[in-house]
Amino acid sequence: MQPDIFGPGTGTDTSGVLTPGAVGWAVGVAAMAPSLHNSQPWLFHWNGSDLEVHADWSRQLPVIDPDGRQLLLSCGAALFQGALAMRALGRTAEITLADEVGAGIPLACIHGATRDERAPGFEEWALVNAVFERRTTRAMFNARRVPASLLADLTDAVSLEGAHLHVVAEGDTTQVTALAHTLALADRAQRASPHYRRELQEWTRPAGDGTPDGVPQVAAGARRPVPEPEPGEFLQRDFGSDRLWQGPPEHPTIMLLSAEDDQQSLLRAGMALARLLLVATAAGAKASLLNQAVDLAGSREMVRRHTRTPALPQVLLRLGYTDEVAAPTPRRPVTEILMTSDPCTWAPSPR
Repeated sequence: MQPDIFGPGTGTDTSGVLTPGAVGWAVGVAAMAPSLHNSQPWLFHWNGSDLEVHADWSRQLPVIDPDGRQLLLSCGAALFQGALAMRALGRTAEITLADEVGAGIPLACIHGATRDERAPGFEEWALVNAVFERRTTRAMFNARRVPASLLADLTDAVSLEGAHLHVVAEGDTTQVTALAHTLALADRAQRASPHYRRELQEWTRPAGDGTPDGVPQVAAGARRPVPEPEPGEFLQRDFGSDRLWQGPPEHPTIMLLSAEDDQQSLLRAGMALARLLLVATAAGAKASLLNQAVDLAGSREMVRRHTRTPALPQVLLRLGYTDEVAAPTPRRPVTEILMTSDPCTWAPSPR
């Protein structure tokens, strides 16, 4: 799904107000954001001047995400992409974050009434285009190393959103092995839980299923090390693929995004994740999430100790290059996630 891209100054009526089609396009861009198991736990409300981002608490995954931490990260990623789309429509797209949660209260608002006379720059358009190219990959990476210049750009991108990025230094086998071991322990603990396996199965889609959410097995493509991962080998979350690792253990660039656990910090961390992934995609790099290691409290603390990060671990990633093209994951239709009623009373309450 790739809607037409509006240029600055278009997508408005004669009075300069955004048209329904332009608002729908912006929501479509926001909804291309990554989310836990492609749960897409967001709803949007256009009140004529602001695009509100709400949490869809009915899509919280109670086993893997009991406190809603990853749901807020997902909504933060959608928030960033929604603001990016508003900038592409020639709006200032200033963001206001809420400091409370409740029925009908948005997590954030993107101001869409004020025109921005500055045209979006090349870098912003590159990120808009990257929205439609970004895929989570679980393929083996080739031998090409991620250049230091890109790692610096990613660190800056995360800092812009108020989060912190720790990049494991190339050659630091001690830290790589420790993180891979922690990941393997967490993955094994999760797979031992029948509740976790049931929830994972609920969000895994067979080929040709046609469901607009969850992870299709063709897109998952997880390779399971057999019988156990080698030291320094990073496990992908297993969505039921029967493909195995091939060739020698890979050595991707490993990085950790960290922030505090309050609502605003998590939203900013989600925005930082979206910006990071889009900058990486625009540069031709691929990424996948290794979040088993931060799903559980014990392993999350181990990750923090191994990396000595100043804040709490939120997202563990591997970054690299591969010629394999990952299949896209489906998205819910805009008509299902965008409301224009006023006042806004449609958002589900937190459970």
